Amino acid sequence: MTHLGDLKNLTAGVLLALLGLAALWATADLATGRPAAADPALLPRVVGIGLVGVGLGIVATDLLRRRLGRQVAEDAEGIPIDLPVGIPEELRSDEDAESADWRQLAAVAAAIVGYALVAFRLGFLTSTVAFVVGAALLLGRSRAPRSLIVLVIFAVVVASAYYVGFFVLLNVRDPGTPLP
Repeated sequence: MTHLGDLKNLTAGVLLALLGLAALWATADLATGRPAAADPALLPRVVGIGLVGVGLGIVATDLLRRRLGRQVAEDAEGIPIDLPVGIPEELRSDEDAESADWRQLAAVAAAIVGYALVAFRLGFLTSTVAFVVGAALLLGRSRAPRSLIVLVIFAVVVASAYYVGFFVLLNVRDPGTPLP
C-alpha cells in the first residue's frame, strides 16, 4: 500500500504541469504580437511552458525513482534522516567576519552602481562581462587560472544571452555605444 507522503513529488509535479497548462490556456486567446516585445502574453506563455516542463520533469524523476526502487528515508518533517544536524564547524562565523562582510557588501554595491552608470555609455557587452567577472571576484571566486578562464567564458555567455534576448529577440533599441 502506498503511503500518502510517498505521493508528494508526484502530486507536486502534476499540479505544476496543470498550472502551466492553465497559464497556456488562459493566454491562448491573446493575439501574438510582432515584434515579440509587443506580445502581451509572452511572459505568461514562457512561464507556462516552464511550469509544464518542470512539472513533467518532477513526475518523470519520481516515476523513475519508483521504478528503480530507490526510496529516501525521511523523518516526520520530510527531511532526509542521514543529513548532519547543526552548522559544520568550518561554516561558523569568526569575530572579524562581520567587518569583512560590510567591506564586501560595499564593494559589490559600488560595482553595481558603476555598472549602472557605464553599461549603456561604454558598451553593454563589455560592461556586463567586466561586471560579472569583477563581482564574482569580489564575492570570493577563486583566482586560479583555470577558474578565471571558466569565469570569463561564463560571463561572455551570460552577456551574449542577455544581448540576444533584449536587442535581437525583443527588438530593444541598441544604445549605440563606442564598445560592443
